[in-house]
Amino acid sequence: MRTASILLVLTLSLPLAARAAAPALTVVISVDQMRADYMTRFGKEFTGGFARLAREGAVYTHARHGHVPTETAPGHAALMTGCFPSQHGIVGNEWWDKKEGRAIYAVEDPERWRGPVNLECPTLGDALKASSTSSLVVSVSGKDRAAILMGGHKADLALWYDRSSGQFVTSGVYGRMPDWVWLWDDALRIPVDQREKIASTPRLDAMTLELAAKAIEQSRLGGRGVPDLLSISLSVTDILGHAYGPDSPQMREQLLALDKSLGAFLDSLDQRFGRDGYALALSADHGVTPLPEESAAPGALRLISKGLERDLEAALRAKLGAPPKAGASWVLDVHSPYVYLDLE
Repeated sequence: MRTASILLVLTLSLPLAARAAAPALTVVISVDQMRADYMTRFGKEFTGGFARLAREGAVYTHARHGHVPTETAPGHAALMTGCFPSQHGIVGNEWWDKKEGRAIYAVEDPERWRGPVNLECPTLGDALKASSTSSLVVSVSGKDRAAILMGGHKADLALWYDRSSGQFVTSGVYGRMPDWVWLWDDALRIPVDQREKIASTPRLDAMTLELAAKAIEQSRLGGRGVPDLLSISLSVTDILGHAYGPDSPQMREQLLALDKSLGAFLDSLDQRFGRDGYALALSADHGVTPLPEESAAPGALRLISKGLERDLEAALRAKLGAPPKAGASWVLDVHSPYVYLDLE
């Protein structure tokens, strides 16, 4: 199986003479589920951030994620650790834990709700904090798993959108939430009936970038004489990709809107640091295949997950009989692409 290709755009706005020194601020952006070919497919229509990165940055057209599954959690962990899931421990968004005897979520924390307890490798931010204790590491996303796994173990702050409250939240791992975030949340005032829906609109990405810019301002990122790191994961492309597919009009609308929001964010960085005062990299945690109903691949079919575990269990019982232990099942759990069997 060929793993999905990704796009990596790296903008180093620093003059050659200055590149020996660490930039005041490094910004790493992941566009969740962004296919590499979106840059060429919609390139003529981009006029904002994507256009600028393609024009001024170094574009790595043969970058690859060398792991399966290519999902949000393992992809973001790989981007920020440089390790494979077999090393960093995040093998999916969810997986079956043999010791616990249950499925666990990638960033669940039994003591503090959400955190990087399952992440077994240091992130870029962790390495920065180890070498420069005064540096700040901040991570912002529409998803908890993206914010946490990009931030790492030593992040000073990780924020993500909570659909139930319509606000950006954090967990006890990162201490007390700053007052400026509370004020930001209070100003959002998203109506109850829109809190879920807004996650499927370009507005969520725009809010995420606006919050990232606010974090730069309020935390003085890049303005304290030490190198700082800001990680941003933009989630709407993934949400719409699952719902409508990569070839839908909704995807085009989303990418054109994100292009404008990214452009405004880059302009804000220019105004604050100057075009030569920061470094920025953009990539993706994974891509997406066409919807099976629209795919040109021979024999492409949609796999219906509902009832799959039941049908697999029935097939194994037809072949092997009932498990020797009373009340046991051959199939412990199914988390695509994994089927967990009771090996005992």
